[in-house]
Amino acid sequence: MPVRTELSDKWVRAYVGETAVVDSRAPVLCYEADFPVPRYGFARTDVRTDLLRSSSGEPPSEPFFFLPRGPVAPAAATSR
Repeated sequence: MPVRTELSDKWVRAYVGETAVVDSRAPVLCYEADFPVPRYGFARTDVRTDLLRSSSGEPPSEPFFFLPRGPVAPAAATSR
């Protein structure tokens, strides 16, 4: 699957709790044909790699972050 990239002029910070784990003024946007939104790529020097650890399992086969995390009431959201 080809990935299209482009440099971003945004300043991106990512936090876990109150700890900045990413602080980048030169992120790269990565677009994949089968993924609805771009992902960010960062230089290793912009990431607190000392806070990372190896994952304990295989990545999910489905995009789990699009699924609801609890009961969903029909028509719970409204618009005006």
